[in-house]
Amino acid sequence: MRFLLIIATLTICTWTNSAAARQTLESRVLSLAEDVREVMESDPRVMGQSLALGQFDGEGDASNSNFGLQIASQLQAALSSLLVEKSNFTLAGSYHYLQSEDVASPHSKVLVITAQIKDARGREVKAISIEINDVDSIYQALGLTGSATPNTTTATEADFRNQAAQRDHEKPTFEAVSTRIAAQNAPQWAVGILRKPSFDGPTSPITPQNVNGLAYTTIEVNEYYEIELVNNDSSDAVATVTVDGLDVANTFCVDKDLNGKLIRWPGYYVPSGKTVTIRGWLHTVDQTIGDNIFSFRVNKLGQGAATALKTRGKVGVITVQFREACEPGQKLRKGRVKGATEKGETAKGEGLQEKLEAKPIQIGNQVLSTVSIRYNRP
Repeated sequence: MRFLLIIATLTICTWTNSAAARQTLESRVLSLAEDVREVMESDPRVMGQSLALGQFDGEGDASNSNFGLQIASQLQAALSSLLVEKSNFTLAGSYHYLQSEDVASPHSKVLVITAQIKDARGREVKAISIEINDVDSIYQALGLTGSATPNTTTATEADFRNQAAQRDHEKPTFEAVSTRIAAQNAPQWAVGILRKPSFDGPTSPITPQNVNGLAYTTIEVNEYYEIELVNNDSSDAVATVTVDGLDVANTFCVDKDLNGKLIRWPGYYVPSGKTVTIRGWLHTVDQTIGDNIFSFRVNKLGQGAATALKTRGKVGVITVQFREACEPGQKLRKGRVKGATEKGETAKGEGLQEKLEAKPIQIGNQVLSTVSIRYNRP
């Protein structure tokens, strides 16, 4: 059972991974953070020193994804006791989409994150690299569009899905559903972008353009927008929404549990046959607090929040991943992993008010469809 946050007809959820062999982004970045901490505690060159956190940039085949903020955000949370604003030592790095070095998966490609500890002169003290083979993480990090299809081959499920990710990266494509877009052969899960002139102004749909197989929309630097989530499948769904790699439901959320720890909401509940509109970054589900949603604006991520972030990169990326969902006690029909043991950026704008509600729900452990839309920054 997972706990969800419902925004009107919308729900945010959390889940756990059941496939031990999957190296997810979250688990591997935590491992990377542990390795960095070990170096800082044992290497005499940096022992007792603090670190300033720098940028993580996509390079090579990952250069058009703008996911570095998410990597830095996770490292910042895991290494908060070591990090300061200014230091003689910096932690920064890059991420790539490369052939795996795992001899058991010679044809697989993985996300490789390399973190470098450098001194004040830019000289490398230590470089640490990790591989991420989880296909759902790869789709999200690279801003791909694609859907899960039945494995009718003799390949393992992991190899089959990895090959699908490689095809979706090498030859990107999408399906237009009116003004919305969906993955090929999965039109039931679609995403649309609504432009508006002011944070509380009227919306109008933007028809995406096909640029070398990638979906692009044009949003001007001072414009606002909303994100439509469409579920025309026979099953309910939970959608995880990221903008430039940052989770819309969690990056600027201040909700805490009874122990004072930040709650992590993993997605928005989209009932079967319904369309849900995400108006902005979640601030809180507490109805007694005004402006519990920060509107999306193309200039600064989370504008209006104490933790607002500067945008980076020439291309903004909005990515939505749909998973199956159902009420507790009911049976999930899809989304199970076969062999489970195996030119502007979006800112946080003016505040909005939404009616939110928490609700328990079950969520499938595999993404059914990933949809990504890019927009140029001025």
